[in-house]
Amino acid sequence: MRVVLIGETPLVFNLDDIRQLRQHGIVGVLSGTLPSLSQQNVFLSVPLRLMMEELLWLLWDSSLDVNVIGSGLPDFSKDAKSGEIHSQQSSVRVQESFEQQRLQRWENHVRKLQLIGVEPQSGDSKLLEGSLFMQTPDSREDGVEAEEMQTQINPTADQMRHYRLYRKLRQMGFTVHPGGRFGGKYVVYPGDPLRFHSHVVVSEPLEDDEPVDFLQMVAGARLATTVKKSYVASCVEAKGEEEARFYSFEWAGFG
Repeated sequence: MRVVLIGETPLVFNLDDIRQLRQHGIVGVLSGTLPSLSQQNVFLSVPLRLMMEELLWLLWDSSLDVNVIGSGLPDFSKDAKSGEIHSQQSSVRVQESFEQQRLQRWENHVRKLQLIGVEPQSGDSKLLEGSLFMQTPDSREDGVEAEEMQTQINPTADQMRHYRLYRKLRQMGFTVHPGGRFGGKYVVYPGDPLRFHSHVVVSEPLEDDEPVDFLQMVAGARLATTVKKSYVASCVEAKGEEEARFYSFEWAGFG
């Protein structure tokens, strides 16, 4: 199985690999679309975007043979100047593409009008402007090849905390999905999300000595109640065999 790592975002492009991941309880989020015709999430296609903790689980806990491939793209997060230069070069290429399209479409337009004996009007160029499109490159000009970089993954402390929580939920038999739209870190299912409904939202994990923000807890619990789910606070121990603990909340004192 091949996973392409772009920055800190793991992506899977092969349909057979995506099917195999789903059989192992990893659903991911489809994120492929067209820049000129963006779709809603139910119509998106490959690549499948994974969470970093899902990638770590695949490498360290699953039985799958996973190869993590670097995209070959430069990392501009550490070099702002290079990122600015690359952005300017990309903008110039887009404008050059637009100019070529304008010239070609205007020539075709004039040729068609001449065939029927009509002179082109100045307002015709504005109509042609709406038919321009942005070309997305599908290859690299500098010949950078992808390299296997499985040994180069060094997760941060936050990523390790999320991984320990994710692994605990997987050990409990849940299918884990991103829960940002439900006000939590994860939303968990008893099986495949296409077959089961989720009743639990898991919060962002806290360390065992980290203070609790009660306002944030109440806000998360209210949102979870609105979508008919139970709100579960999670805690990851800095030391000890028990990796994570969970605390569920119920409303009380009404009436």
